[in-house]
Amino acid sequence: MRRFRPRSTRPGRLWPWLLIWAVLVIVYLVWIGSPKMNTKGATLTHAVTRSTAELSITVMTWRWHGKPVYALSNHGVALSHVNVYNWAEDQLPVLYVGRQLPADFLTKTPVGGPYHVPHLTTMWFVSSAPPPTIFTVTWDAQGKVRFTTIRVRGSNPHQVSNPTPPAQNAASQTAVIRLRGHSWKLSFIGNL
Repeated sequence: MRRFRPRSTRPGRLWPWLLIWAVLVIVYLVWIGSPKMNTKGATLTHAVTRSTAELSITVMTWRWHGKPVYALSNHGVALSHVNVYNWAEDQLPVLYVGRQLPADFLTKTPVGGPYHVPHLTTMWFVSSAPPPTIFTVTWDAQGKVRFTTIRVRGSNPHQVSNPTPPAQNAASQTAVIRLRGHSWKLSFIGNL
């Protein structure tokens, strides 16, 4: 008498289906792990927008614990939740936010955020990188994160490169002269 054996339990016929199933599972796992399917990157891509704020950065002549001090000046609308990052994406410590520096700010510890920078106000921060360097400034604009990148060139404390107007203070002033369709942009160091 013959014994009954179902077809699916034969060793020769089951392993190809298991192999196909394993390959499909591996392909699916690789596909969902690819960068285009990464939801964190997709969320950040749509949440962060490059913007052109009226900001300028000037390197100051003094140092805080051996590190250069920079001044971020806001010439446009008030900005909230402002952060400054170096090129390595490290958030930089802020020493003071205001219109004028207090006399003892070099001896104080960095202030805690969030930072609000009103119109015509300056935020002083510290970076370990001397000029030339690049900073990224982020802020909150109606629930969306905006950013701009500002390059500070040279070791001259008054040489700043940014598509926005420079700081209008005693350290750096700019005048534009227009005459018969021609215009000249003059920069002055010191008081006019």
